Amino acid sequence: MAYPRYLSFDTSKDIKVEDIYKTNPKVLDDIDQLIFMAQKHGLHVSLNLHRGPGYCINAGFHEPFNLWKDKAAQDAFNFHWSMWAERFKNISSDKLSFDLLNEPAYIEDMNDQFAKKGRFRAISTTGY
Repeated sequence: MAYPRYLSFDTSKDIKVEDIYKTNPKVLDDIDQLIFMAQKHGLHVSLNLHRGPGYCINAGFHEPFNLWKDKAAQDAFNFHWSMWAERFKNISSDKLSFDLLNEPAYIEDMNDQFAKKGRFRAISTTGY
């Protein structure tokens, strides 16, 4: 899902940094109900952020920051996943899993559909 779906902000305007933490309790409850309904019918749910604070594989929107460059984006990303983890901490991983980010790639400019994209490389701190 796209995180703005469960925020409370003016959707006719760009997302602002101060909007990132304003979750909409009604929409969060709707998502809860969807997950519980899937469980009731024996389905596994993979909760995925297609769009997370500061990142989406597609552009066509305005993000106030870049997940790979900005601590504020990383803090917001942590806030959102901490919230989901706390909400669903009592659900077995047999029934619910988390896919933190859809198609992670390095993107120089989150707001440019044609910005250069690249892969991440592991950095070794041990010298191996």
